[in-house]
Amino acid sequence: MGNDADIQFPPGQRRDKPKFEPPPWEREMFDQLAHTKAESDVAGTEPEQQQLDSAPVQGEPRPAAESIPPAEAGLQVDEERPGVEPQDIDFMMMGLRSEEPRSDKAYGRVATIVGAVCVVIGLAMATWGLVAASTPKKAGIVPLLIVITLLAYGAGFMIGGGYVIYRSLRQQGVL
Repeated sequence: MGNDADIQFPPGQRRDKPKFEPPPWEREMFDQLAHTKAESDVAGTEPEQQQLDSAPVQGEPRPAAESIPPAEAGLQVDEERPGVEPQDIDFMMMGLRSEEPRSDKAYGRVATIVGAVCVVIGLAMATWGLVAASTPKKAGIVPLLIVITLLAYGAGFMIGGGYVIYRSLRQQGVL
């Protein structure tokens, strides 16, 4: 037998990783970070060290930023409604509405009817199994297995049908 060094594998088709590009909504922050890093490289210090050097040193601690009102903190406050324009909100809501599953009443009714049919079939199978168990036994294990199978399948159909009914009524808002 030969050794493993004799085995020749084809060269792998290795793909180079694409260069990381930030998402469009974060591109400004990445550009600002790169600009800050470039300035710090020129100055010869790390950005964190620059922040520590420029931090005010006072005897008493500053209050948390949450406790300072924005106007006192020197931030510009827009007195009008800040945030997204109403037209943009309407557009986003239309997009969300199109992604939601449709709630048709007909499907709920069909699911309820199918669940009821399954429950009826399960009751019939379980009744048939109980009747077969109460009749005089023939010799052998086959009649016992038939009774157990009918009862198990009947219980399964009843549980499955009940679950389908429960879910469809809950989805319709009845429960």
